[in-house]
Amino acid sequence: MMNRLRSGCGGNPELISTAKVGILCVVSMATVLAFTTPTAADVRFVAYDHGVKSAYIEGTIQKTDVDIFSKGVEDSRSTVVNVLLDSHGGDVYAAMAIGRVLRENELSVAVAVPAECLSSCALIYIAGVQRVNFGTIGLHRPYLIGSPLQTAEISKAMPKMLQDIRSYVSEMGVTEEFFNIMVNTDPANVRLYRADIEDLVPEKDPVWEEIDVARQARQYGISTEEYRTREKYGEKTCKTDSDYTNCTWAIDWGLSLPLFRSRLGLAWQKCRYSDATALALQRLPKRERADSPLAIQRESCIRTFMLGK
Repeated sequence: MMNRLRSGCGGNPELISTAKVGILCVVSMATVLAFTTPTAADVRFVAYDHGVKSAYIEGTIQKTDVDIFSKGVEDSRSTVVNVLLDSHGGDVYAAMAIGRVLRENELSVAVAVPAECLSSCALIYIAGVQRVNFGTIGLHRPYLIGSPLQTAEISKAMPKMLQDIRSYVSEMGVTEEFFNIMVNTDPANVRLYRADIEDLVPEKDPVWEEIDVARQARQYGISTEEYRTREKYGEKTCKTDSDYTNCTWAIDWGLSLPLFRSRLGLAWQKCRYSDATALALQRLPKRERADSPLAIQRESCIRTFMLGK
């Protein structure tokens, strides 16, 4: 139930326990392993109606952007819906660090028209638990720029960097094919993707999807199989309904729409977090927050009122 409130950018953030949106270079001394001219990226958090925020990462990605992004997410954990990308790349290790923060907080990513997410930016893109590309994503092999290195230095730096990327790609639940295409594509001939990026990077991270399904099933007090069945039935049944969200919620709860509506307000009122509890939970990464005893207790309270138990 709470997941759709966040995806719709509405509602009270403290009521939301999960999110479901229907929405490469090393810097070391004198040498930079880069794709683009190093200038600081623009990392910003923009607030919209109801206090909901989106994070924007634009420009060239650098080490300093990691702290900015991390602090912004930490300060906005209850309100950040997704991360919008428009970058031609930059520091590969900074991109992977941002990606890990993004994944830890279970954020979604999007590339809008006419934005581009090239080179190391693609490593941030694959970190999203849900990923939508309406712009352009570009892959190519990283390369060394700056003062020429000795053969021994290159022979040491490149294999380590490539292995680190391979491990990261695996950590993000993306197949080896993504890594192979990246490292086998000449930097002078960037391989561009639009909607076909889903052939390499599915819309949803498979591990996160299983986690999300388990959380939803737990909230509704049903098995994961039953939850999937209700979801499919709701998508089919409610697709022409003007109140699609409430229609699908009612089906997820196994209630008629009138009964669902009559119980919803009471459940939220009776099971509302105190301000102190809401603040404490918002400081936790979403993965920890959703499985905390306080969150599970609240789910139980909501079920009591929604199911009339």
